[in-house]
Amino acid sequence: MRAIVTLLAVALVAASAAAPAADVDVGLIDQKAPKKEDLAAPAKDAKPQEVDLQGSFKGKTTKGEKRNVYFLICPLGKKGDGGKDWWSQGEVSKDGETVSADGQYGNEEVGSGEWFAVVAVATDKTFGVGEKLDVLPADAAFSKVVVVKRK
Repeated sequence: MRAIVTLLAVALVAASAAAPAADVDVGLIDQKAPKKEDLAAPAKDAKPQEVDLQGSFKGKTTKGEKRNVYFLICPLGKKGDGGKDWWSQGEVSKDGETVSADGQYGNEEVGSGEWFAVVAVATDKTFGVGEKLDVLPADAAFSKVVVVKRK
């Protein structure tokens, strides 16, 4: 019986120590800037990826990438027809070619039930956490756009 209790305790500790999976995986950061049509809600019959107010992101840079990497979120609105402003998210951590960060979809009062576009960008420019961008940088490499819906 003691061995079973010990085994269960070890399993629980191991499970709690494992890093949680990122809520949104944008893939490889090696593409051109997203097009306007990339910033739209999925078709009505598509099952959206749902996220909470706060979440995490991950992506992958190309080998030897030296530029700054950021995760950006663009609110698309309830109908998916927004797409004008981008917001820089949390400080990016790098582990080899894997990059990750935490971020937020709106706030307590704004964003529930709305669509958001998420993209990672590698650029020579520097952005602060929470900085609003009117346009995406021209000198950058991008990930694919992932469109999510906040619960």
